[in-house]
Amino acid sequence: MMNILNCPSLPRGTRPYVMGILNLTPDSFSDGGQYNTPAAALAQAKAMAESGADILDLGAQSTRPGARALFAEEELARLSPILPLLAREIPLPLSVDTFHPQAAQYALAHGVHIVNDVSGALNPQMARVVRENGAGWILMHNGGGAHALPDYPQGVLAAVRGFFEDALRFAEDEGIPAERLCFDPGFGFGKSAAENHSLLQSFSALRVGEVPLLAALSRKRFLTAGENPAEVTLEMQDAATQAANAAAVQGGAELLRVHCIETAKNIQGR
Repeated sequence: MMNILNCPSLPRGTRPYVMGILNLTPDSFSDGGQYNTPAAALAQAKAMAESGADILDLGAQSTRPGARALFAEEELARLSPILPLLAREIPLPLSVDTFHPQAAQYALAHGVHIVNDVSGALNPQMARVVRENGAGWILMHNGGGAHALPDYPQGVLAAVRGFFEDALRFAEDEGIPAERLCFDPGFGFGKSAAENHSLLQSFSALRVGEVPLLAALSRKRFLTAGENPAEVTLEMQDAATQAANAAAVQGGAELLRVHCIETAKNIQGR
């Protein structure tokens, strides 16, 4: 049986897997500053593992609207005190949420298995890092960041699917087989609320070849766009996330990236 991202613990066709978000940042939109010390990060990682997470996704750089892009050295300064501890103590595959090849190289050398590349670019340097380390590679469509609203002349669905087709060819040309890839539509990155909803409704049409799809919908603003922002609670965000993830799973999502593990476990009926 084939595995997702070449991870033996993630055989395909059994159930959608849960990727827990662990932000090692002071400024992420949902939980900035809560887990950016070694002790807090380890405690949260253990809690997520005990709650049923299948992968932990470590982010040292916020991608929220208005966040400043860090240099690789700044990102490494956040990762280096925490990552070796997590790799030693947490018996789950780890991924690193980055767009810097230098950060990916450091992470893969210190226990990470997967690069969650949020750049939206097909970067030969990142491909080399992934190839040489035998890593999994999640490639996200990014239309210019959380604030950008580019025009998609043929529609957002065609733009995202076209990126995935280009990414599959690029990876194979770089010597990275399809079984080590996963594609993420990039909900909230360079897309309007209507375009995000359109992608979710057409999720099954995004599949390219046999590459699995990841749904990163957790607490995204467009899910509660009709509510007064001042009145939106975490409970409301997580309920909206659960409904959106259920729709994504119906459309073929094999990975669910979430802040709250329980919202994804309920979809799986565990």
